[in-house]
Amino acid sequence: MTRIIATVEARMGSTRLPGKTLMILPTGETLLDLVVSRLRRIPSVHEVWVATSLAPQDDQIQDHCRKAGIACHRGSEEDVLDRVCGALRAASGDMVVQAGGDGPYVQPPLVEELINRFRTGRWDFVCSDMRLTYPLGVYGHVLAADTLHRLNARKDLTEADRVDVVRAIFEHPETYRILSLTAPERFRRPDLRLTIDHPQDMALLHAILAEYGSAGLELVTLLEASRLHPDWFTPVQSLAQVSSPHLMALKGYEEIEGVVWHA
Repeated sequence: MTRIIATVEARMGSTRLPGKTLMILPTGETLLDLVVSRLRRIPSVHEVWVATSLAPQDDQIQDHCRKAGIACHRGSEEDVLDRVCGALRAASGDMVVQAGGDGPYVQPPLVEELINRFRTGRWDFVCSDMRLTYPLGVYGHVLAADTLHRLNARKDLTEADRVDVVRAIFEHPETYRILSLTAPERFRRPDLRLTIDHPQDMALLHAILAEYGSAGLELVTLLEASRLHPDWFTPVQSLAQVSSPHLMALKGYEEIEGVVWHA
């Protein structure tokens, strides 16, 4: 049986929002708890592992994971690729859903579709954000663990390649067979920013959870909230997200429109 592991890259040392990983939300849980719970709802995922660093400040994350019953691996603070590979080895993972601790808006039906596309065997990397069609922050990355391990063994990767785990894959569609799902018309809102990187992003998440609870994170509800409460979303729209692959205008990968699902 193919063992599918979701990895969550998380640390306390965020430059723009320090300590965001363990900030308490209106639901009474931490941001990390919320991300893990969303990933656990993906039907094909067997286990979620947090990949944090060996920095002393990340002792807090390890302690929290131990108390919350979340699997945790610690590795290099700077070499995130190696840290994620360490988590995959510890988890005996064959496939990986690569995610970040700033991604509470992950959509389980979308990631499940990505997994199913990957299982056809036609692709090395299946994602939904080579071109921005879903809201920024609604994404998934699926690939074989062996692909990451082989990448990690290379000596020619740049510092950026090691910080942004899949960068050396999505930047080279001439080497890797890449499929990117585009959003169906109902979900096509690339103007929306849904991620946690700045205080304004956290304020938006608080507003959504206070009004709707965890059900407010479903994409159908988020899009409705953006229409009913545009004042919640306005403060985050001018914030920059410079590391996203869709900003690089890459070519050479394939696109297929994803499916529509209901909350």
